[in-house]
Amino acid sequence: MIEIGNRWLWPMLGSIAALAISPLVAAWTGKVNAYALVLLPITLLVWAITRLSRRDLGLRWGQPSAYMVSLLYPVAVMGLTGIVTWLTGGFQANNILIFNISRRVLYFFLIYLIGVLLTEEGFFRGWLWGVLEKRGFKLGVRLVWTSGVFSLWHLAVTIISPELGFSKSILPIYLGNIFLIGLFFGLLRQRSGSLLPVSVSHALWNALLYTLYGTGGMTGAFDIAAPQYFDPERGLLGLLLNLMAVFLLWRTIAKKESGK
Repeated sequence: MIEIGNRWLWPMLGSIAALAISPLVAAWTGKVNAYALVLLPITLLVWAITRLSRRDLGLRWGQPSAYMVSLLYPVAVMGLTGIVTWLTGGFQANNILIFNISRRVLYFFLIYLIGVLLTEEGFFRGWLWGVLEKRGFKLGVRLVWTSGVFSLWHLAVTIISPELGFSKSILPIYLGNIFLIGLFFGLLRQRSGSLLPVSVSHALWNALLYTLYGTGGMTGAFDIAAPQYFDPERGLLGLLLNLMAVFLLWRTIAKKESGK
C-alpha cells in the first residue's frame, strides 16, 4: 500500500496544486495572466522535490520529424476550419489583410513559444508527464491524466473570468476540444520524446487561433458568425478535426511501436 500511495502521491498533489492555486491567484490579483504564470513556480517546486532529470521533463531537441507534425497540426485544423466556414458562408469579415495577419501571427507565436514552454507545457507535458512516466504509468494513463487536468485547468479560468464570454452551450464543446488538443500534445510528446515540438505546436495554435478566430469575447480576423459550429476550440467542427488529428497521430505511433 505504501508503494502504491507513493506512486500516486506527487502526480495527485501536483495536479491539485495547479487546479487550485491558478484560479486562487488569478482571483486574488484580478489578473487573468496570473492564471498561467503561477504554473512556473509550481513546476519549479515540484521538479525540485521529485528530482526529475531534464530528460524526464522532455528538455531535449527530440526527433526533427516531430517539428513538422507540430507545425502541420495547427495549420491543418485552422485551415480546414476556415475553408469549411468560408464555403458555408460563416465568415462575417469583409476585408482580410494577409500581411497584417501574418505579422500578428508571428508576433503571437514568438511570445507564446516562450510562454507556454515555461507555463502550460512546462507543467502538463513537462513535469506532470515526466513524473507519471517515471512512476511507471502506461501511455494511456499519461494521456488521459495530463489531458484531463489540462481541460479542467481551462475550466476554472472561464468561471473566474465570465467576461471571456463562454456560454453554457459552448463550454462543453470548448472543454472537449481542450481535452482532445491535450491528447494530441501528449502523443506528440510521446513520439518526439521532447517538450520542445509540443511547445512549438501549442504556440502556433494559440497564435493562429487568437488572430483568426479570437477566443472568449475577443473577435478574430475571420469574425465567425457561429463559433459554436465553426471554431477550432469552441465549435463542433473543431471537435471533429481534433479527434481526427488525435486518431491519425495515435495510429502513427502504434505502427511505429509494433514495428520495433
